[in-house]
Amino acid sequence: MPYVSLKRNDQVTPNQYSRAKTAIETVSREVITQCNNILSSSSPDLESMSPFLLHSIYQVAVVLMQYKELMTDMAASEELKVLINALKVFDRRWRAAGMNPYFYLYPQEI
Repeated sequence: MPYVSLKRNDQVTPNQYSRAKTAIETVSREVITQCNNILSSSSPDLESMSPFLLHSIYQVAVVLMQYKELMTDMAASEELKVLINALKVFDRRWRAAGMNPYFYLYPQEI
């Protein structure tokens, strides 16, 4: 199946769009759950977490930004805040290495 974004176009069938949207929502819910776990922990063990989690958090944040633009959904805004706060937790780890790969997400109004 080709890449399908949240925006519909002429090349995407309704079935493809529906399946893609369901997959995006499922993955987003799981990543947001993991972020809530990180944020609720008093001292999350960031060193033992997979780098794929960080990548997934970032990707879900990007998708939710697009979704928020399309739907003006307040739930998407709240979920986006959770993702950005989790990225800020990871930011402490990356600052120690002299890197801040996700800084441009922070200043945007949510």
